Amino acid sequence: MNIKTIFLQVIALFASIGSMSQTKNVDIDNLRFRVEYRSTPEAHLNPVLFIYSTQVKATKSTENRVSLDEINSVIGIAGQRRTDDIESADVNIVLELGDLVIEKSDIADRVEETKDKNGKITSVRHYFRVNVVYSFSGLYKIFQREKLLHSATVYNNTQQTYSSSEYSSRKDASEYWRNNKDVLISQFISTLSKQIAQHASNYASQKYGFPIVRTTDVIKTMDEKKHLENETFKEMCNKLKAEFDKMTPENSVNKDNLIEIIDYFKSLPAKYSDPKRKADIKIRYASYYNLCKIYYYLDEPGNIAEYADLLIQNEYDPKDGENLKKEAYQLKIVLSRTEFHTRHFDPYAYLEE
Repeated sequence: MNIKTIFLQVIALFASIGSMSQTKNVDIDNLRFRVEYRSTPEAHLNPVLFIYSTQVKATKSTENRVSLDEINSVIGIAGQRRTDDIESADVNIVLELGDLVIEKSDIADRVEETKDKNGKITSVRHYFRVNVVYSFSGLYKIFQREKLLHSATVYNNTQQTYSSSEYSSRKDASEYWRNNKDVLISQFISTLSKQIAQHASNYASQKYGFPIVRTTDVIKTMDEKKHLENETFKEMCNKLKAEFDKMTPENSVNKDNLIEIIDYFKSLPAKYSDPKRKADIKIRYASYYNLCKIYYYLDEPGNIAEYADLLIQNEYDPKDGENLKKEAYQLKIVLSRTEFHTRHFDPYAYLEE
């Protein structure tokens, strides 16, 4: 056997090894990461960043039972600055609390029977508890100066229920209610009042504020040891996750740190371009998907839409592409609500300027 023949056989051997190492399919997994950003106001007030005040008013009976200051401390608008000076505030939230009404109180009797193996009742025990039905109502109003922006009644005297622990005698249950009635009524009022205050805060923050969103999301990583791209793909995904994990409501992901990662994912569709090879199709899918996520957290809806279209055209799980394209459209709306055009900033720093 001459040298040329041996050389050709060696080349064929390495080609064969390379072919075997490139599996016909790849496994694509989800890699989770945490994200933080600010939601933008649904309603546009002028100014979009403002100072607000809060007030709590109550009937005499309710005021005597709870701390209005404590309830007032629950009210807030995320991302906006609070003041105790009502006259200087741009926006004012007023909470009006009604009376708590006890509609019914009674003693419930639960019977527990013990039977022998023949089904004969051998003992009977009674357990007693206090059941209370009560109602309460509260109203909150949001003003911009003298203009009423929103008004809502919470609970609107809908029935609430309370059940005590069980007692061995009707007398013990009755005495519990008699001895603790005033304390329990104050607790009922305090709990419902704080819930109404929280309801007002949630509405005002969503409508006019910049609440912080803390959630998790996913990128696509590879888990296929037989594919030559496996280690590099996983390494880039881990780097991307590490950058996403640094995100805060005030600071977006650093685009300069993503250049290598973006270039890598952009290079893969040309490198794995076979329209029928399943492994290539999945790699392109994961690359397009990850690019969409990168641009989503860079607040670049145009680039999301571009790669979402390519993901749809790739025809592997096109539904993901359609959903990502919807996210791009929604993000464009969100970013248009303010002059900041980002979901990452410190609103308090702007208010100090």
